[in-house]
Order: sequence, then C-alpha cells, then structure tokens
Amino acid sequence: MRAAATVTDPADALPPAVLATGIRVAADVRLDAAVRLPEPVGVEMETAATVLARRNPAASQSH
Repeated sequence: MRAAATVTDPADALPPAVLATGIRVAADVRLDAAVRLPEPVGVEMETAATVLARRNPAASQSH
C-alpha cells in the first residue's frame, strides 16, 4: 500500500467500470482556501523548523 501522495497515475483510484469506458476526462480541481490551524500546531512547526535548521551543516557554516 502506498501513501496517497505517491500515486503516479490518478486514474488508478477510479472504479474499474469507469476505466472500462476508455474515456479519460480531466478536471481542474484546484481550490483557493484559507486554513486555520490551532496555535499548538504552529508552535510544533516552529520547533521542527528550528531543529532542522540546527541539524543542517550548511546553515551552521554560513554564520
């Protein structure tokens, strides 16, 4: 089983009956949305970014 973000052909998720028609239709499903996360999520993101920055050897050499 693969994570959804690693699927290479989006049509793989379609039911076999749809694929049997041989017709492929493309649709633009992009959305413009604003997402609000709880404050603790922001704190965790900042912490993770700080840890990654400190572990990056190139970042420590540039100072």
